[in-house]
This record gives sequence, structure tokens and C-alpha cells, in this order.
Amino acid sequence: MPDRAVRFVIGGVGILAAAFGFRLLWDERPYIKTINFAEWLIGGVLLHDIVIANVLLLIGWLLVKALPARIRGFVQGALVVIGLTGSMAFFVIWKQGTASSPGLALLEQNYIANYAIIVGVVVVVTGTWYAASLLSIRKSRSE
Repeated sequence: MPDRAVRFVIGGVGILAAAFGFRLLWDERPYIKTINFAEWLIGGVLLHDIVIANVLLLIGWLLVKALPARIRGFVQGALVVIGLTGSMAFFVIWKQGTASSPGLALLEQNYIANYAIIVGVVVVVTGTWYAASLLSIRKSRSE
């Protein structure tokens, strides 16, 4: 598949995912406190753009200096995923345990452990992907 086609497919999937999310928000609008949602959305954007993106840029720059080129892309990709999921997880971790009614029991979960599981899955998938790429390179060299 040509590069342009891959970008088109990935962009289409992203647009569909965003449309699905907006549809869910629209269906749940009577139950969402608009101010709290706006705080979460604006806070998430600011947290990502001011803090997380800059920290990841710094870590990425340090990785360029410290890691071989072969593994660098995998590690940087994993850091991007961890940073993006972290910007969303930050607010639910921050609000953890503050449920004022039983209907907000979602806030009673152990979000730190759940986020650690997500980070672990990202690390394992990245390591597996890197190992598979090494095996593929070795296999192609031996042929």
C-alpha cells in the first residue's frame, strides 16, 4: 500500500473515532456537567501541550543521544503513546476517590494501577514489535 493510501486510511479511522466520541458525548449531554467537561477538555489540552509534549521532546532528544538508531523509533513511539494516555489519565487519577454519589462509582477505581497496566502493555507490545523487527532483519540477511 503506498504511503499516501496508508495516511488516508489512518486519517479516516481517526475521523471515524472522533465522530464516534462526539456522538457518545451528544447522547450523554443531559448527564454531563458542561463546566466540568470543559475544564477536563481544556485542562487536558493545556497539560498535554505545556507539560507532557515538552517533557517528551526532552526525553526524545536525550534518547537520540543515548540509544542506537535501530531502537530509537520504537522507544519514542512508546513514549508518545504513554504521554497521550497519561494526559487523559491524569485528571481521573487526580479526582480518584472524590465521588460524591454512588452514581460516580467510576471514580472509585484504582486508576494508578490501571494506568500502570496500560504502560506495561505499551512496553510489552513495543518490545515484541522491536524483537520481531530484529528477527525480520536477521532472516532477510540470511537469505
